Amino acid sequence: MRNYTHSDWFFGKAPCTRGCCVYWFVNEHARETATKPKIQARRVYQGQTLIELLVFIVVIGIVLAASISTFQTVLRYNNRPGTILVASQLADARMNIIIQQRRVNGFSNISDPCSSGSMAACAGLNTFAMNGGYVVSSTISAVSNGAQTVTVTVNGAGNATNVVRFVQ
Repeated sequence: MRNYTHSDWFFGKAPCTRGCCVYWFVNEHARETATKPKIQARRVYQGQTLIELLVFIVVIGIVLAASISTFQTVLRYNNRPGTILVASQLADARMNIIIQQRRVNGFSNISDPCSSGSMAACAGLNTFAMNGGYVVSSTISAVSNGAQTVTVTVNGAGNATNVVRFVQ
């Protein structure tokens, strides 16, 4: 279909009836479309509208806000595996010192040399625990029925407990 301009308008002459002629101002485009059946041209989709773009931005903002809030909650309340591993290794190291002390002093004299801090092996362990925010403690139960229980507990940044039962 061609584009029409102002030059498409012209004076037309109606067929003469009974000797009188009528002239009228005619738009050729209007005359063409009046004689042809009306066909609606399909509108070509040329991208997103501003409303669609704004809705997309709002939805993405809500999703991001919810996910960031969820991640912050998870990170705040999780037990960090690295700190639990360090706490477990501290408990094992302290228990190994107590076991070596038992081998030297015998069953009836089980003690924790690190509780007084006198052994050189305990100094490094205690310094590492304090710098990492850990508190290492041990309890040795009294002998009952030929058995003694030693419990080493680590609290602080990570929690761990190591229990050993010695039987005579």
